[in-house]
Amino acid sequence: MTFNDVVEVIKGLSVDEKQEIQLLLSQYLREERRDDIYNNFKLAQVEQHKGELKFSSNIDELRQQLKIVELFGTIEYEEDYDYKLHRQAI
Repeated sequence: MTFNDVVEVIKGLSVDEKQEIQLLLSQYLREERRDDIYNNFKLAQVEQHKGELKFSSNIDELRQQLKIVELFGTIEYEEDYDYKLHRQAI
C-alpha cells in the first residue's frame, strides 16, 4: 500500500475515525520523540563517563562546537542496545 493509498483510505473515513487516527499519530510521534530524547540522554551519559562531554559559557567556543556537529552530522549510538527496554526496567 502506498502513501497515496493510505491518504485516500483516510479521506473515506468518518470524522470520528479521522480524529482517532489524529490522536494515535500524535501519541506515536510523542513516543518516538521521547525515545529520541532518551537515546540522546544515554549518549550524553556515555560521553560524560568517557570525559568527552564538554561544557562552555564562551560563545565563540560554543559556535565552534556547533560547526563541528554540523560537519560531522549525526551522533553514533548502539543500534543493538534497547534503550527503551532498559529505561522501563529502571
